[in-house]
Amino acid sequence: MTASDDDAAAREAVFAMDPQTVVWELARQLVRGHTDLATFHRSAAAARRALPRAPVEVEKYLADFAAFEKAWYTETLPMLTASFQLALEVYDTFGPGSTTITDPTEAAIWNNKHHVWFSDLSSQFRDQ
Repeated sequence: MTASDDDAAAREAVFAMDPQTVVWELARQLVRGHTDLATFHRSAAAARRALPRAPVEVEKYLADFAAFEKAWYTETLPMLTASFQLALEVYDTFGPGSTTITDPTEAAIWNNKHHVWFSDLSSQFRDQ
């Protein structure tokens, strides 16, 4: 077992979250990210109209937009959704306020939920 394996095991041995704080921060991330996506989308539409005048620059911009949009739907949005799902489950299970689980088995279960949900939510996009 390496030092990084020990670090990972130690991180999995405790689960801690204040779900209300997490939900507010996730909401801010969602709003910022989707606002950025909308801005990028409007700019891409304007860039398409300028394509004949600057094809190389516009094609690069459109490729950057396509990569950003794909990452939003395949990574960021599923990650935020899984995070919301975990925060809501912690809140529904334990109520408001900070929750800390120190039983290593229970903590590992709670720590793994996000990964499972993210994998499930993002799997629909993996083969596209």
